[in-house]
Amino acid sequence: MSKKPKVKTWPSPSKTPTAQSMPDFNAMHPAWRLAHIDLIHPDDWKEMHAFDAVTLERIKQRLANLESMPWKEILNKYSHPIEVSKLCKGARERLEKRQIDATLLVSLRCTQTERIWGIRRENVLSLMWWDPNHQVYPVQKKHT
Repeated sequence: MSKKPKVKTWPSPSKTPTAQSMPDFNAMHPAWRLAHIDLIHPDDWKEMHAFDAVTLERIKQRLANLESMPWKEILNKYSHPIEVSKLCKGARERLEKRQIDATLLVSLRCTQTERIWGIRRENVLSLMWWDPNHQVYPVQKKHT
């Protein structure tokens, strides 16, 4: 009895395997995921007050406007990733308490002080915090 495997046809030696290239997620438009939203206020980490309709509409409009742009434009003009280690202590503790393992969070600028925070995976941003007073990542203004 022969122990050699039986082969009906052998693959053609002229064919070469190819792998698909990874998509450029920075060329894609953003999508939003809401499962990680944390209704804790970044100022004092107490339960967040209710949004007024004007604020909620402004947030919705901002996200809708960003949907029309690819990530590379958003990151260049309206957003930037921040290392978790540079966030305020309360934000780091909140991530730990919620068992969210991330090294970078994305800050989306809405106004001079208002930010939306999330975790980006590929072209999807899992929204986390509404930061109306720029306190999750406080920065010292120049010349102050």
